Amino acid sequence: MPVALRTVLGLVLMGNAPTIPTVNTYSALTCCFVQEPPAIDSIVRRFWELEELPSASVQHPDDAECEDFYTSTTIRDPVTGRYVVGLPFKEDVCSLGNSMDVAKKRFACLERKLEASPKLRSAYDDVIKNYLAKDYISPAPSYDSQDPVPIYVMPHTGILREDKSTKLRMVVDASCPSSSGQALNHLLHSGPNLQGDLFKIILNFRLHEIAMTADCREQFLQIIMREADRRYQCFLYRFRPQDPLVLYQFNRVCFGLTSSPYHALRTVRQLVEDDGAKYPLASSIVLPALYMDDVAFSLPCEREAVTASQQMIDLFKGAQWDLIKWNSNSREVLNHIPASHKLPTEVEFDKTVHHKILGLHWSTENDSFYFKISVPDDVTCTKRSILSTVARLWDIMGFVAPTVVYAKILIKMLWQLNLDWDTVAPPHIIKMWRQFCDELPALNKLHIPRHVGVTEGCEITLLGLSDASLEAYGAVVYLHVSSPSGNTVRLVCAKSKVSPTKPHSIARLELLGGVLLSKLLRTVHDNYAERVPIKATYAFLDSKVALYWIKSSPHRWQTFVANRVVKITEKVHPAKDGIIRVATVKISGRTYLRPVVRLCPLPTQ
Repeated sequence: MPVALRTVLGLVLMGNAPTIPTVNTYSALTCCFVQEPPAIDSIVRRFWELEELPSASVQHPDDAECEDFYTSTTIRDPVTGRYVVGLPFKEDVCSLGNSMDVAKKRFACLERKLEASPKLRSAYDDVIKNYLAKDYISPAPSYDSQDPVPIYVMPHTGILREDKSTKLRMVVDASCPSSSGQALNHLLHSGPNLQGDLFKIILNFRLHEIAMTADCREQFLQIIMREADRRYQCFLYRFRPQDPLVLYQFNRVCFGLTSSPYHALRTVRQLVEDDGAKYPLASSIVLPALYMDDVAFSLPCEREAVTASQQMIDLFKGAQWDLIKWNSNSREVLNHIPASHKLPTEVEFDKTVHHKILGLHWSTENDSFYFKISVPDDVTCTKRSILSTVARLWDIMGFVAPTVVYAKILIKMLWQLNLDWDTVAPPHIIKMWRQFCDELPALNKLHIPRHVGVTEGCEITLLGLSDASLEAYGAVVYLHVSSPSGNTVRLVCAKSKVSPTKPHSIARLELLGGVLLSKLLRTVHDNYAERVPIKATYAFLDSKVALYWIKSSPHRWQTFVANRVVKITEKVHPAKDGIIRVATVKISGRTYLRPVVRLCPLPTQ
């Protein structure tokens, strides 16, 4: 069969492929096929996912089966405290075919790459030696080729990350098909999504005065894989081309399996369930603050933060996890943490997205968020290049929503033109795009205070506003904090959307903005109300028509309006003492009437 080579152009298939044979002859066709790289698809999908608000997920029957398997098979090593897990198969493992041949071919490609770069070879060798020394891997036993239970040999490669302390990470490809067409990842449950919601984590991270972050070192590799399942985690390696190939196997949960993220996060939950009673403060913080292998949280005072950090270190140590790279805006709190566990640099949120054009960072020196801008190098202006760049704008909280919505409008304009992916855009689009790229670095000067101003004994009011135009609509939430020291108003979050392609009236678009605002307010309110009392919540719309629609019963309106009125009132119930009021606002000496809908208090869902 042809071989697939990963290049900057995507996957390139090269070689001979059999065709339909003629009588008494066998013909072969020499082919070269280029597959479009899937990276842009995943990046764009992630961009739109970040732009959406978190929503409740429905449990799949497979998830319940995976959970039952975990609870019935997971044990804890009585000596080390580590957890021992098994692979959650959803299909018959005997459907795996021969995986050794393709693993040898893939390793030969990797070895040529290693021999061409002595630095890469040295780094790869160091990783393997380190894994052997720590018993993360070991030489595999001599598996009987006649054994009806197969083994699975995984191709692997190295991922270089200059921003990591360990520059090279070994990543296995458990999705590589065996001779039967099945791969290990095809047979495994992915498990329920236990990933913490980063939007809510950052909301809580901003709530109190003392903020802290930490990182769980080698989270996957501290979980033991039971011996019966290690035969499915094999790989080939040798330190010199003249040496024989050695078959190794992972003794721990390895990076690259469908079930590995579930194993990591589910085991943290199990640890909290088993040992949480010993560390009550830590156990109340960990799960809401955990995002992948990072934790981020805030607390009202330094004394409580010191206690929490010590309890969390001890809690994780019970399963042989090390919480490292601690950072805080409080020097006093950091003084109580060992120097080897501190992080000397700023904190970047969502490190899973590589090569971001715009990414959110937190500076502990002035306790504020800021953006790091990477100006796009691509000078071409096609739908592909624009979409690829926009998808790397990482602004989950909407701090620069007016900038991001401008980029969204550009994408909409490109779609309406029905351009091919690599066709150069019209001059007016090129002008808008180049101006956007030229002005984007100005966001480097922007700093958003991390702390929203909540202190002990303060009164908190949520203020939400939405607005719409023919091109887009959006919503924003502010937190008003009243305390003896004065009043503070902080931007909490914002979301924006482009208007539908089908034309709508301004009133309908304002109603869509109201739907977005109701979702945003509900999310912020429910998240904060669990931790601090909220005195009142207000929502502002500047469309009288939309406000009258919300005031009246939905059955009076057409389907479009009625459905959205129901969505709004499901999230926020207007106060009985009058939905609509008219407030006067003075701007530049002129007085304007501004309709107001008061939504106070929000009901508990």
